[in-house]
Amino acid sequence: MNQFHIFEVLGSGKHSTVYKGRKKNTIIYYAIKSVEKEERAKVLQEVRAMHSLRHSNILKFYAWYETRNHLWLILEYCVGGDLMLLLKEDGQLPERSIHGFARGLAAALQHLHAAGMAYCDLKPSNILLDESGTVKLGGFGLSRKMSSAAKPGVQHAKKGTPAYMAPELFQQGGPYSSASDLWALGCVLYECAAGGPPFMSDSLTQLVQDILTADPSPIPGASPEFEDLVMRLLDKNPATRIGWAELPGHPFWKTPLPVQEMPPEPHLENFIAEHGLLPPPPPPASGSQSHQAPEPEVQTVRSSTVDVMRMSRIARMNLERGSEAAGNSEATAAAAPAGDVRLNHPNAELDFAEQRSSSSSTEEEEAPAMPSTSEMAVDMTPPPSAQWRGAIPRLQQSRVSPIRQPNFDGAPQEDPPGSDADMSAAEPSSAGNGTAAEVRVEDLIWHPSDSAVLPIVANRRIEHVAEPQFDAAALPFQPLSLQDFVKLASQPHLQQDFVRSIFTALHGPEPSSVKVNVLNYLETICCDVYTANTIVNAPLTPLLVRLLAAARQPALRVRLASVLGMLVRYCTFIDDDVDATGIVDVLTEAMADSNERVRRRVMGTLGELLFYIASQASDRGPDCPWRMPPAALAATVNLLVPGEDEIAQHYAVKTIENLASKAGEWMDVLASADVAEHLAAIWAGARTEALRACAASALCRIARRCSGQMLPLLAAQRSILHLVVTGLGEGSTRGVQVPAVNLLNLLLTTPAVFSTLYSGLQEERGLMAGVLSLLDAVPVLAAKGLVAVALLSRLTHKFIAHAIKSRLLQQLERLFQEPDAAVQKALAALCQELVGAVRNICSSVKVALQSGNPPVTQRGPGSAFPVLVPLLQAPTLRNAMVTEALIEDLAGFLACSIATGGETACPGPQSEFQTVLMSVLEAVTCHSDTVISFADVITDSLMPALAAAVGADVSGDMRFSCLKVLGDVIAILLCAPRTDAATEEQLHTLIGAHVLPLVPALLLEDEPIPVYALRLVGDCLQAIPDVALPCLDAQGLLPQFWSFLALDSQHNNVHNLRVCQLLLESRALTPAELQQQGVVPKLAALVEYAKENATETFLPVVLQLLASLLEVDRIAIQNNMEGAGQTAALTCLTAALVELASASSPSIASVAASCANALMDIWPARP
Repeated sequence: MNQFHIFEVLGSGKHSTVYKGRKKNTIIYYAIKSVEKEERAKVLQEVRAMHSLRHSNILKFYAWYETRNHLWLILEYCVGGDLMLLLKEDGQLPERSIHGFARGLAAALQHLHAAGMAYCDLKPSNILLDESGTVKLGGFGLSRKMSSAAKPGVQHAKKGTPAYMAPELFQQGGPYSSASDLWALGCVLYECAAGGPPFMSDSLTQLVQDILTADPSPIPGASPEFEDLVMRLLDKNPATRIGWAELPGHPFWKTPLPVQEMPPEPHLENFIAEHGLLPPPPPPASGSQSHQAPEPEVQTVRSSTVDVMRMSRIARMNLERGSEAAGNSEATAAAAPAGDVRLNHPNAELDFAEQRSSSSSTEEEEAPAMPSTSEMAVDMTPPPSAQWRGAIPRLQQSRVSPIRQPNFDGAPQEDPPGSDADMSAAEPSSAGNGTAAEVRVEDLIWHPSDSAVLPIVANRRIEHVAEPQFDAAALPFQPLSLQDFVKLASQPHLQQDFVRSIFTALHGPEPSSVKVNVLNYLETICCDVYTANTIVNAPLTPLLVRLLAAARQPALRVRLASVLGMLVRYCTFIDDDVDATGIVDVLTEAMADSNERVRRRVMGTLGELLFYIASQASDRGPDCPWRMPPAALAATVNLLVPGEDEIAQHYAVKTIENLASKAGEWMDVLASADVAEHLAAIWAGARTEALRACAASALCRIARRCSGQMLPLLAAQRSILHLVVTGLGEGSTRGVQVPAVNLLNLLLTTPAVFSTLYSGLQEERGLMAGVLSLLDAVPVLAAKGLVAVALLSRLTHKFIAHAIKSRLLQQLERLFQEPDAAVQKALAALCQELVGAVRNICSSVKVALQSGNPPVTQRGPGSAFPVLVPLLQAPTLRNAMVTEALIEDLAGFLACSIATGGETACPGPQSEFQTVLMSVLEAVTCHSDTVISFADVITDSLMPALAAAVGADVSGDMRFSCLKVLGDVIAILLCAPRTDAATEEQLHTLIGAHVLPLVPALLLEDEPIPVYALRLVGDCLQAIPDVALPCLDAQGLLPQFWSFLALDSQHNNVHNLRVCQLLLESRALTPAELQQQGVVPKLAALVEYAKENATETFLPVVLQLLASLLEVDRIAIQNNMEGAGQTAALTCLTAALVELASASSPSIASVAASCANALMDIWPARP
C-alpha cells in the first residue's frame, strides 16, 4: 500500500471505507477500499469474482493487498458516484436516460451469467457511474457460481436486499439464478422511472407479502415497450419471466443486444419442476378433447406456500444477533412489532439463513460500536401469560434482547459528565450545522452505542458453535417446529402437555445419549422470545438446574448449560422463584469443571444470568430478590488470568463488559487494579481481534463507571496509555478504536490526572496520526475524533500547531459537509475550543509583550501564536475565530510592537513576531465580509494602529505590510454599503487626518511602497473626493501626480494614471494648470510608448486618460477658457489611434476609436 497516496473518504459502510487514491508518480486515480480483516471470506469472494470478469460495464479490479488489520482492494474510480445518489437527487429519470443505463446493466448481467455467475445483489447502491455516465456494476461480495448451488449438500447463506429480491428467493430452497438477477433488474429500471422500487414497505412482513401477491403499479408516462419489458422482468414466476432467450431481442432496445450462449442452470430447473411452475403445453391442433381430463392449474410462486412470518422471524433473529445490522440504521428490529423487522430504507440488507452459529459460517457478529440512535431501542415484547404459576408481572424495563440500552440511574457520583444522567445531552440532535447555544465538549464524549450490550451466549464473535442436531425418530415424543410450538399459544393445555413430555423425557431413567438428543431438540426451539419466556418459567428449568448439578458426563453438561444459556438469553423475564433453584450456585460450581467445553458453555450462561441479575437490581431497586453472588463474580474474574482458555476468557470479558454498563455493588469488584491489568494484558496480547476489542471496551466501561478509582491508575500506567494511543490508529479495527478514543477523551476531561497524562502523551509519537485517522472514519468515530482534538487542544496548544501541519484543516473542511448531527455538534464544540485557545494564546502574547520579553520563541508563552494564521485562513473556521476581542488584541500587539522600537530591542525574536503578526492581520482583513462585519472595532482600534505603524521608524518590510493591510481595509470599507453614519464619519476623519498625510513620505520610499500609496490615493479619490482632494491639495501633491506621467518617472504606473484620471474627472486642475504641467506632451509620449511596447494592461488606462483630457479640452474650447486648445498637439496621434481601433483587444479598440472620434471632432482635418 506504500505505492499509493490516499486522499479523502468517498464513502463508508459497516465493515469498509472507500478512499480516493492515486498511485505515486502517476496521475491515475483509484477507488481504494479498506475492509476489516474479519470480512476476509467476503473480500476473497469479491476478489475472485471481479478478477475473472472483464467487461466495460463491470467495475475494474486491479489488485488487492493485505496489512495487519485490513484488506485493501484497488478498484476503478468512478467520479459519478452511484445510481442511488443520482435517484436521490433527481427523483426520476427520463426514459432516454434509462435506456442507456438499462442497456449497460443488461450487458453486464449477460456477461456475468454467461460466465456461470449469479450477481445476487443488484440494487442502485451497487451501480456506479463513471465520468461519461457509463454504468459500472460493483460490489460482488454476494455473487456466486451458479453451478455450486446445484451441488448436493452445498448451502449458501440467503442474504440480500428484500426490496430487490425475486419471489422465489423467499421460498424454501429458492435459488439465486439468472432469473432472480433479472427480477432485480426490473426493480432497478422501475425505480429509475417511478422514483422508488415496485414494492415498498417499512415492514418486512408486508414487503414480502406484496412481492409474493401484489402487482406493481403502472409506470406513469412509460412507453409501451418499456412498460412491457419491466413487467415481464417482474413476472413472479421464474419459469415464465423473460430470460436470455428473449431479452436481447426485446423491442425496447431498438438495436438488439448481442446473443451469448448461456450455461445450464439445473438448480433453477429443479426448483421449477418441483413446484410445478412450468406452463402447460399448448393444446393439440385437432382431435376431440371432450373426454380429456382438465389441465392442472399452473403453479406460481404467488400461489406457492411461503411462510412469511417464519422468514421475518429468522431475519429479525439474525438482525438482533448483530450478524448484519450492527452499525447500520437501514433495518432495525427493536422498533418493529414482535416477529417483524422495520426497514428504514429500501437498501436494507438482511440475512434469511436459518442458522444460529454454524461453524461453517463466514460472517461474524459486529461489535456494538456503531449502531445509530434508532437501533438503541429496547425490545418491549411482553412475556406470555404464565401458565405454570399465575401471571408473570410486566417488566418495568424489559430485558435487553439482544442490543440492550442500560439504565444508568443511580450511578456513583464520581462518574464523569455525560455518562449517566447526561446521556440525553450526548445523543445527536436533529440540529443542522452547528448550534446556537454553546456545546460542552464533555457532553459529546459518549454516544448511545457506547452503552449498548450484545448477547453473550451464541455470540459468534466469541465462538462458532455448531448447530445442534437431533434424531427426531429417537425422541420419546413427537417433536414440534418452533412455529408449531408458538401456534399452540392459543391452546395452553396442549402446550403444557408438550412441555411436560420434554420434562418426562429428561426426568426419566433414560441413558445420557437420549437426554442429549432431547436437549439438542430443545435448544432448537429456545431461540425465540415467546418460547424462552414460556419454558424458563416452567417446571422444566429447575429440572435442568438439578441435572446440571448431578451430571458428570461432559457431553450432557455441555448441552444442559447450552440450553439454559439460550433460555436466559432470549427470555425477557425470569420468575423470581427460579432464583430459589440455586441456578447461580450450580453454574458457579460448574466453572470448576476440567473440561474446557463445559467451562465455555457454563461461563456464557453464567454471564447472561449475571447481566439479568444486574438489570433486575437496577430496575427494581432494594425490592429485587435477585442478588449478585460474590462467588460468581470471583469465578468470572479468575478467568482473566493468563493461561486460561481464550474462548472461556472471552465469555468472561464479555460478561464484565455487560456488567460494567450497570451501576451496582458488583462494580466494587470490577473496578480494581488487578482487573484493569488483566484486561489490558488481554487487550494487548489476545490472538483474536474480537477479544482485544471486547477487553478494551470492558476496561473503558469500568473506567467510565468508576472514574475516580480507575483513571488515576490508567494514567499512571504507561503500558495502558500506550495501548490507548496505538488503539486509535488505522491499524486497529473499529471495535478497538471506539474504546480507545473513549478512554483518551475520558482521561482528557479529568483534571486530577493532567500532569501525569501530559508527560505520558509526550512520549507517544503515534498520538497525532491516531487521532487524525479517526476523522476519516465513519461519522460516530469522526465525532469522537473531533472531541479528542478539542480536548487535546485544551491540554496543550502545541497539539493544534502539529495537527494543522498534518491535515487537520483539510479534514475539517470535508467534515463540515457531513450531515451527521453528532459530527456537526462535535465540530461546533471544536470551534468553541479553538476560539478559547486563540483567546488564551493572545493572553500569553499580551503578558509577554507587557513584560518586555519576545513573545514568539520556541519555548516562550506565545510560541503557539503562529497557529492563528492557518486557523484564520481556513474558510470553515474563520467566521468563528474572528471576534472583536481578537481584533482589539491584534491592534494592541501592533502598537506595543512599534513602541518597542521595531527591531532595536530584540532583532531576531521581535522581527519574527512582527512577521507572524502581519500574517495574522492579513488573514483577518483579506475577506471583505469579515472587515464589514467588524467595521466598528477595525475603525476604532486597528486602523489607527496600522496608520501609526506606517509612519513609525520601523523596518521597510513592516511599513509595507502595514500599508498593504491598511489599504485593503480602506478599499473594502469605502465600497461597503453605508449603514452606520457615525462609523462612516469616523472613517473619513481617520483617512483625512491620519492616512493621507502619510502619502508624501510614502512616495519617497523604495518600491513597492509608493505603488500601494498611489493605489490608496486612487481609492480615496474615487470614493470620497470631498475628503481626499482638499487633503492632497493642501500637501501640494496634485502637481506631483502629473509629473509622474513622465516616461522616466519611477512612479509612472497604472495607479498613478488612475489618480490622474480621477483628478481630471473631478476638475481639480484648470486647463491652464494642466497646460502648465505639460500634460499633453507627456500623454502623447505615453500613448506612443504603450503602443510600441504592446503593454495591454497599461495601454487601455492611458487611452482612457486621453479620452478624459480630450473631453476637458472640448469643454474649455466651448467656454473659451484659459488653456483651451492644448490638445491640438495630439493630432499627431490620429493615425495611431485609428490603427489601435482595429486591435484584437475589445478594451483597447473601443477606447481608441472613441479617442480618434473625439480628436477629429475637436480638430477636424483641413482641406
